[in-house]
Formats: sequence, C-alpha cells, structure tokens
Amino acid sequence: MEKVGTVTLHYPYNYGSTLQAFALQKVLEQMGYESEIIDYICMYDFENYKLFRIHQYKNRPKTFLSDILYLKENLKRRHSFRKFHKKYLKITSKKYNSIEELKSLNTEMGAFVAGSDQIWNFECTGGVDSVYFLDFVSSSKKKIAYAPSMGQNGQNQKDLDTIKPMLESFNSLSIREKSMEKKLESLTNRDFEVVLDPTLLLRSDDYSTLLNKDNDGKYIFVYLLEPNNELVDYVSKLAKEKELKVLYISNITKKKIFDSVNSENLYGLAPNEFLSKLKNAEYVVTNSFHATAFSIIFEKRFATFKTRKSFPRMLDLLGNLGLTNRIMDSNFNMDDQIDFKTVNKKLELLKQNSINFLKSALSKND
Repeated sequence: MEKVGTVTLHYPYNYGSTLQAFALQKVLEQMGYESEIIDYICMYDFENYKLFRIHQYKNRPKTFLSDILYLKENLKRRHSFRKFHKKYLKITSKKYNSIEELKSLNTEMGAFVAGSDQIWNFECTGGVDSVYFLDFVSSSKKKIAYAPSMGQNGQNQKDLDTIKPMLESFNSLSIREKSMEKKLESLTNRDFEVVLDPTLLLRSDDYSTLLNKDNDGKYIFVYLLEPNNELVDYVSKLAKEKELKVLYISNITKKKIFDSVNSENLYGLAPNEFLSKLKNAEYVVTNSFHATAFSIIFEKRFATFKTRKSFPRMLDLLGNLGLTNRIMDSNFNMDDQIDFKTVNKKLELLKQNSINFLKSALSKND
C-alpha cells in the first residue's frame, strides 16, 4: 500500500482546519492509500493559538488581559483539540522543523499532497513558507496540490516570483477558489483544477464515528468567525419567534453576546462535538465557510452571512449548488424549503470531479 504524506494546517484549534485534515485523510484511505499527516507547524500561524499570545502584547496590550481572564476557557479549547487530534488524525510520530529534516520523508512516502486549507495564504503563514509548496520533496516523488487556498489578497510580485518555480515542479495542481485559478495559470503556464474542500468529499455517514448523541433539546446553532451585529440581531429575533435556545461558538470573543435570549457559549468545544451540535440543530446561522459546508452535508436549514475575507469561496460553493438564497439579505426566509435532492445531485458531480482529480494525480507515473 503506497504511503501518502500530507502537509496542511492540521494543528490550529480551529474547526475548519482540523476537520478538513480529517476529511482528506479519510478520502485518501478510502482510495486505498496509507495516509499520514506530516507534523510540521508554521509557527507564525500557531502563535495566534498559544495560551499566551506574547507577540501581540506590545501593539495590543489588551490581549494580555484577555489571555489571563480567559485562561481556563483556552485551556479547555487546547485540551479538546489535542484530544481530537490524537484520537482521529494519523500524524507522524516525529515533528519536523525544517526543510532538511523533512527531506528524510522521501525514503518513507511514495507521494506528497499539499492541502487543503489556507496553506498558500501568505497572511496566514507570514509570507511564503516553502514547506507548503513541497520544496523538500524529491523530483522522483509525486507532488500534488489538493485544494489549497491562497486568499484574495497578500500576494506581492516578489512572493509570486518565489513560488513560480515551486509550483512548476508539481505533478498535479488544483486550487480551492475559482477567483485564483486564472492568476496562477498565468503565472505558471500550467492548468489548475478548481476542486472542493475535502470536507465536502465525504458523505454525512462518513462523519458518524465522530458524532455524539445530543440531549440539548431544540436549539439554534451559531458559529461566528468574525463580529457581525446583524447576525446577532437576526438570531435573537429568530430565537424569540421560534422559542428556541441559542447554542453558539464565537471565534472572536468569549463574552456573552446573546443577552436578550436564552443562550449558551460553547467556546472550547471539541471538533466532534462541534459537528454534533450543528447536525442536531433546528437551524444553523453562521459566517463560516465550513459551518456552511457542514450545514449542506447534514441537510440543515441554514443562513450564511457575508464576511470580509472568506465570502468569495462561500459564494462559489453556494452558487454551484443553487443555494445563493441561503445568503442573508432583505428577502431571506429561514423556513424556505431547500431541495436537497437537487443540491445533492449537483454536489455529487462536483465531488466526483474532485475525487477523479485526486485519483488521477496519485496514479500518475510521470
């Protein structure tokens, strides 16, 4: 059985990052490969997940107070995610800190996959991190980019000149956002396939081993990636109208944000518990791409609010599936029926194209 090593953002205490790593690993295993996530951590990115974010204290002194005040909650989050990583992700037993150390993996792996998540987003990685462009991989090994995200901004000409030869060394190239396709093709004179985020390659049943039974009764589940007063007001109104409790996770604050309704802040929830709460909710309201994706997978009635940075990929997904009416606007109605039979047919076509790309890439002999 050929062994495939993946480099991705598997380590953040972030639901999307962790669950996309789980999904890609499972997809590779379903294809008959032995999959292992390479334990490389981009420290520039990980600084934001440390219990004490020392790098922010000089310019943002209130961060220190927040880290002290919410230490208990952050310890809970770290424990929840580390427990999930240990139980559900197959990560190399050795940690790798440099290109030189990573080169030793060429004797162990038959192929390498870079992706998915924000590994090519230079705002996340603090500039070009050549590990995520598989710069340590021998030319005799298969190098595959599967659904990496580059974000919409942050690529200066120097960065693009740096990554050009690394991109050209890949055997197979794909990207998650259609908006970056032409830009990268023009840079490299190579074809890029636009493929699905790994979480969407699995069926709902594939997540069943992660799910817990829910005893919370009926509720609205909310996941906020960035502040949005309109979202908070909408959920509060919906909760009163439907007489439902609000269970929420906020990526920005640990304070109570739904003051006028019965609500509970679930900050620090493990990724499997996050999925369980979402799956068992009456409604899902979010400004997160991955919470939107899982709402579709689990066939939930949901509302997606726009964000400053990640909305283009949400619009791509919802547009391809005929679900742009789930984007919040003045005409939005949460109780409008969703034709999931049609949605699933469209999703299946996209899924097969993405899986076929990955199968073809892994089976190439060049």
